Amino acid sequence: MKFQLCMMDEYGSVSIHASGDLDTIIKTGKGKVQSANVDNPLTATEKRRLWEECFPLLHSDKKNIQYLYGGKDGSGRHIAYALDRNNPEKCEKIQIGEAEAHIDLYLGQIDGEEWSVTSENGELVTSLNHPVLRNKTLWFIHKI
Repeated sequence: MKFQLCMMDEYGSVSIHASGDLDTIIKTGKGKVQSANVDNPLTATEKRRLWEECFPLLHSDKKNIQYLYGGKDGSGRHIAYALDRNNPEKCEKIQIGEAEAHIDLYLGQIDGEEWSVTSENGELVTSLNHPVLRNKTLWFIHKI
């Protein structure tokens, strides 16, 4: 099964940046976000305040299903893909709320530690509709 790494910019325009197997796409997506948010001359404090892109990753306790953030559908609703780990050819498109997973809005790694989106209060953001995501670029995976 092949996937595409896509980017939705702050204006809602979508572009495709890579195609390939899932592991390669996830690694590439994390690399793109790392490059935009971390590999720059800003101080660590400035990076945490001025990040531009995130890559939503979905984590689940279900061992047989892997959830992938799939961007928005034609109606503007966030979607996910439920990938059956036991049957790699089985992949179902669902609404994000149907995914039995929590959302990690990945921003990169600083000093070897994974960094995720937090609110102004320092709380972990777990919603794709949070105001802190306004005018930010979201990376996502599309099943071909």
